[in-house]
Amino acid sequence: MENKILNPISIKLDKGSGVVLEDTDSTEELSLIPGVMFGNEHYGFILITNNNGKQRETVYQTQCRIDAVGIVGGVLKIFEEGKKGHWKFDLKGNLKKSLYNVPVEENRDLYDIASDNYSMLMGEPIVKNPISLKIPNDPRYSLILSDDSCKEDYPLYPGTMIGGEHYGFILVIDDVIIDNKRVQKEIIYPTQNRIEAIGSEKHEFDDIKVFEQGKYNPWRFSYKGIFKEEASYSPYSRMDKEFIHKVFNTNMEDAKEKYNIKVKK
Repeated sequence: MENKILNPISIKLDKGSGVVLEDTDSTEELSLIPGVMFGNEHYGFILITNNNGKQRETVYQTQCRIDAVGIVGGVLKIFEEGKKGHWKFDLKGNLKKSLYNVPVEENRDLYDIASDNYSMLMGEPIVKNPISLKIPNDPRYSLILSDDSCKEDYPLYPGTMIGGEHYGFILVIDDVIIDNKRVQKEIIYPTQNRIEAIGSEKHEFDDIKVFEQGKYNPWRFSYKGIFKEEASYSPYSRMDKEFIHKVFNTNMEDAKEKYNIKVKK
């Protein structure tokens, strides 16, 4: 399979951010934060930079069609269909990594791209109607605190299913020593998807788990509220794959609204 240019994407970097254009004559601009996905056949891209008042255009061929483009953490990332990893540029347009010699994986699909780069392609984690968890010294009294949608507290063991639109959670940890004083400490954790369930499964001294919609692996904390693991997708979970494919394939308009994804055809 040869590298080629066919309906290339034009990417303009300027002042620490960037936009994508349909072509160099287009007036439409789509922000690269968090990213843009593409539905049609686009091979190759044109990188437009401005250095000291001089505009420079650099043309790059690609072996496969372009799936997505975005900026995360000050890095421009460009994804090709079927290839693991991504092209990498700094925001001045300097190439840091290419996909020229990366082999094509026939079974690689949207799940692999989204799970490897979920902050860009599945929306940034947010805090919206967060759930508060009270973590005292004695785990027998650890609670999921009530709020506007839930009128009563629930014990963290065994926990409960969570209804409504809750994104993010707050650990309220009692009796923390700061500057030689015992205080109550609050730690806020944004989530990418809504929270579906919270609890300790076996006993009060078991790990605290917070489950996000569409992610097989939950957030995990010790019974004292010490962070252990962030929620993540699993390549072996059929439900995780179905969730991602639903977002990108069967309900793209809903995905644009929920996850702030812009789709370019």
